[in-house]
Amino acid sequence: MNWRARQRGATFIDAVVGTALMLLVFLGLFGVIRLALLSVGLGKAKTGAIALATEQIEFVRSLSYNNVAVVGGIPAGTIPQVETVTLNNVPYTRRTFVQFIDAEADGIGGDDENGIPADYKIAKVDVSWQFQNVIRTVSLITNVVPKGIETVEGGGTLALSVVDAAAIPVSGASIHIVNTTVSPGIDLMTYTGVSGLAYLPGAPTSTGYQITVTKAGHSTDKTYTATTTNPNPNPGHLTVVEDTITSSTFRIDLLGSILVRSFDPIRTATWTDPFVDISQVESQSGLSVGGGTVALFFDGAVYTTQGLLTATTVAPTYLFGWKQAEFIASTPASTTVEVSVEYDTGTGYASVPDAVLPGNAAGFVTSPIDLSSLATSTYARLRLGGDFRTSNTSETPTLSEWSIIYDEGPIPKPGVAFMLRGAKTIGTDGGGLPIYKYQSALTTDAEGVFDVLDIEWDAYTLTLGATETGLSVFHVCPFIPFGLAPGAAQTVDVILVPQTTNTLLVSVLDDVGIPLPDASVHLTKTGYDTTVVTSACGQSFFENLQAAATYTLDVSALGHDPYTILNVSISGQTTVNVVLNAS
Repeated sequence: MNWRARQRGATFIDAVVGTALMLLVFLGLFGVIRLALLSVGLGKAKTGAIALATEQIEFVRSLSYNNVAVVGGIPAGTIPQVETVTLNNVPYTRRTFVQFIDAEADGIGGDDENGIPADYKIAKVDVSWQFQNVIRTVSLITNVVPKGIETVEGGGTLALSVVDAAAIPVSGASIHIVNTTVSPGIDLMTYTGVSGLAYLPGAPTSTGYQITVTKAGHSTDKTYTATTTNPNPNPGHLTVVEDTITSSTFRIDLLGSILVRSFDPIRTATWTDPFVDISQVESQSGLSVGGGTVALFFDGAVYTTQGLLTATTVAPTYLFGWKQAEFIASTPASTTVEVSVEYDTGTGYASVPDAVLPGNAAGFVTSPIDLSSLATSTYARLRLGGDFRTSNTSETPTLSEWSIIYDEGPIPKPGVAFMLRGAKTIGTDGGGLPIYKYQSALTTDAEGVFDVLDIEWDAYTLTLGATETGLSVFHVCPFIPFGLAPGAAQTVDVILVPQTTNTLLVSVLDDVGIPLPDASVHLTKTGYDTTVVTSACGQSFFENLQAAATYTLDVSALGHDPYTILNVSISGQTTVNVVLNAS
């Protein structure tokens, strides 16, 4: 390369480097300018918010003491609770809150020296606006004190307490107070402090105070209106009496979820190849397969001396446990058929080790083969292999069928209707029957699942829907009624069987309410004697029973005192709960 070419190349590189440096400087400068503009914009908007808050505070201070009150508030007045104000092309939301305060100096509540808890008022103004997709707020507060001795004519005090499921105070809970029976009407939102209390002196004397307590991610608690369907609400709306404190406690806590899953029960299934064709054969060599028989290949004069056969894979989707393999073989004296079991290792197939399945390496010549020792976690996919041999080429061994037997389940059962109901009530109907706070019908989807979201803590009962007349509950876990803790996610598995006229579901618990697995439940009557061991959730199910009141139930479990119930009456779908005391 000559000198001039090198010079041109250097000039080009210099230009590229220079341009890159200029770009970096420009981007940095642009970022600084943008940050400065944002800072100026935020400062300007905040200044406008402070001006609007100050303007409202000064307006409040200019009013007489009795006129310091908001529309729909306690006390009630003419100041708007919420306004939208635009200043310098920025839209603001201005909220004004006024409340009576009971000062500690002269005693709180019923201990107030002059019996008037409305000692002075506090006025709070919040001005909020949106900047860069973030809500920003400034707040100003002022005290408004009467010129003379405080007075509230015709008023009382609302003392509202909000606690969680463990009776711990809940701060930041929203309390919506509505009363349309007074004039002017009340429509007020207030919030609890760290003590979980909202104390509202100066509430007009009246019935019909509707209270609703909420908080993001929490359940709702409220008072209820008397209606034709709920003529006796509990709790009903509150009543404020003159010079009296009306107290009420509301409970809210984190919402949880309940996942309901419906299943068919565990059942025995069988994979079988009768060798009608080669549809269930993975590979074969030296053999003839079809017409119901596997034999060594015959060339018209002699049989081959060895043949190998491999079955297709058996991989149940809902495998519960392997049981056994079976085969039907005919082996003349000079012939053998050795059957082995292979499993999918993830990278290929291998024989199940003799340490797990003794004799598998050599192959089995007698049926059945016990597979119950095979862990489903390791041996989820199995197949059979056959080694056919003869020392007399005029004879052949034959195999007419082989099979693998296993248990599968529980298998998801779609489209099952249930009724889910909590234990909490909100009143009673005209006949004195409870009206439940939560009661809802649900139906599991195509996967046998229904997820109940945002549901409050309670004790819940799950029953089959009225339309499910052809099913019986074989097993349900956890035990019903089951508790849902605040913020918890509970899974409820229900196994169903075809309904027979008379069934019995026995649930066995220890003396602290924990289900007892592996308990022996012995049900007897003249002509009937059956024992069923309880499941992991402590339940035993009996079906195809006769309707009678003469059954005897004997329940026993290791480490517990046995328990006997005489004259158990069974008619229809019967359930019995048994509690065993520790011995």
